[in-house]
Amino acid sequence: MKVAFVQCPAWVIYSPPYAPALIGAALQKSGHIVKCYDLNIGLYNKLQNENAVLCSIDQYSWEHDRIETDWVNEKNTFEIFSAFKSYFEEILKDINLFGADIVCFTVQRTSAYFSMIFANFIKQNHPVLKILWGGPFCFKSCIKPEFLAAKVSEIDGICYSDGDKSLPFVLSYLEKNSVFPAIPGYYFRNHETEIYSDHPATFSELDNIPFADYTLFELDKYSIFFLPVLISRGCINRCSFCNEYTDWIRYQFRDPTIVVEELAYQKSIHPTITAFWLSCSNLAGNIPKLKQFCELLTQKNLHISWDSQLSISTALNPDLLKLM
Repeated sequence: MKVAFVQCPAWVIYSPPYAPALIGAALQKSGHIVKCYDLNIGLYNKLQNENAVLCSIDQYSWEHDRIETDWVNEKNTFEIFSAFKSYFEEILKDINLFGADIVCFTVQRTSAYFSMIFANFIKQNHPVLKILWGGPFCFKSCIKPEFLAAKVSEIDGICYSDGDKSLPFVLSYLEKNSVFPAIPGYYFRNHETEIYSDHPATFSELDNIPFADYTLFELDKYSIFFLPVLISRGCINRCSFCNEYTDWIRYQFRDPTIVVEELAYQKSIHPTITAFWLSCSNLAGNIPKLKQFCELLTQKNLHISWDSQLSISTALNPDLLKLM
């Protein structure tokens, strides 16, 4: 199948979105054809290059202190879409020329309203084109799939689990049978019939995920502070204010050898990149593996820097901190 991935505003502007790069790599390995459309960076650059003042947003609307007020607002988001409608018409025209069989949205809280508007725009112009949503906004800790499907009638399917593991099968099944399969971790509409499984979603073993494919994006459009590389998923803590442990069944730390291999691979493909974001919720969830990663990275001598995030732990002793 031909798969168009869409990232709507607002999201980060300093690097491509990780999920389409990862899932796109998995889909290509399964024989599907993938094209990514980052409407977020496209709109940001359009504002920068044209110095456009057509509505309430400007280049600072992507800043941390404004992203919620400017984008998590249905009325304001529709105003933005209307002001730049010709740009989004061009995007849809290109999706059509690509011959997409399905459009997959990566949706965050800050991009949800815009994703609703653009999904509606697609269906108005191409009613039979399938639309699938996934991403953190679609996880059960954020919203129930059946409620989201009721609110956004343009959605044909919702993934609330790991797309890199399951989506290649889902799309191959759809291509062969013209309907979506009944599979845990998804909600589907098939010819007015709802398919929804209450069985627990299955999640990827991190040691089996492919290396992200950032060649699906035009990297010169980004400020490129770093490229994301996944190192762990979930959290060992059970903080009442956080949804990480409810989204992921268990904490996983990816094999340090594989993480270093991907860093070396991405550096070889993109030699100008010297910094990486080690994507995770808690880097300190497995101290032995964290130490092993740091030792392997030092031995590899890639001449890169990295950032990540972690919870405070007494296991983070001076020797480990120095190694990090």
